Amino acid sequence: MKNMRNDFEKSSKDVEQLIKDAEVKIKEVGTIIDDQVEAAAGRWNVSKWIIWTGGTIAVLTLLKTLI
Repeated sequence: MKNMRNDFEKSSKDVEQLIKDAEVKIKEVGTIIDDQVEAAAGRWNVSKWIIWTGGTIAVLTLLKTLI
């Protein structure tokens, strides 16, 4: 029984580490995307929120056509 508990604790720590790693990766990807959005906004001389809104509409439209 004690051995099972130790295995569970190790598994729990592994899952916690995976979650932390995923959070870091998500933040990194978010930063990369935001940099690309800022670059596009600068090229077209518009607010980056216009780019974000256009991208959101494009993704939602794509999802709607696929589903």
